[in-house]
Amino acid sequence: MTQYPMRILPLILLAASLLLSGCTSGVVSKNPLSSPKFATTDPRLEGLWRAKVGSGYDYFAFGKVSAKGINLFLQFGKPGDLASSNSTNFFVTRTPRHSYLNISNDYERDANADKPSLNQDDYTFLEYHITNRGDLILSWLDPDIFTKAIAAGKLRGNSNSSYPYLTDSSDHILTFIEASDPKKMFFPLSKLTRTGAP
Repeated sequence: MTQYPMRILPLILLAASLLLSGCTSGVVSKNPLSSPKFATTDPRLEGLWRAKVGSGYDYFAFGKVSAKGINLFLQFGKPGDLASSNSTNFFVTRTPRHSYLNISNDYERDANADKPSLNQDDYTFLEYHITNRGDLILSWLDPDIFTKAIAAGKLRGNSNSSYPYLTDSSDHILTFIEASDPKKMFFPLSKLTRTGAP
């Protein structure tokens, strides 16, 4: 399983708390799955959610930053505990088959790292859907599929690091994901239950 460096910030702190294992998997991309210029909000996400972590819960607040479709989510140990919260921006890409979070990676640059520098222009993707019971299911995109696709020349990017780094166009990446078998492409990260209204 591909592992990210432990130095990365908000999204991976979020994911680590959800996975319990302290390591996460996924893919990093220079480009989002669609242009943020055409982003729209998904009102179903807005509000307070919680995920079971060990014997307790972590809480997640999704909110709207602007009418242009840019959103924000906070992760914290208990409601109102903003002092220990982590936050990151995202926008939604929706297709007839799936919905995705394009999460802005607000990472530090590492001039000495032998891998692409992660910065605020990079993105990580999560697939999400709302169940009939109203739970929010977040799923990672399997990094091994992208590593193999880069090696085979199906996608442009760098697979010679601890995570696949995509440099291909938004349309090409999204087309590749949508054409893949969902049972192989997505694996669940966590189930979030709504605890508060938008």
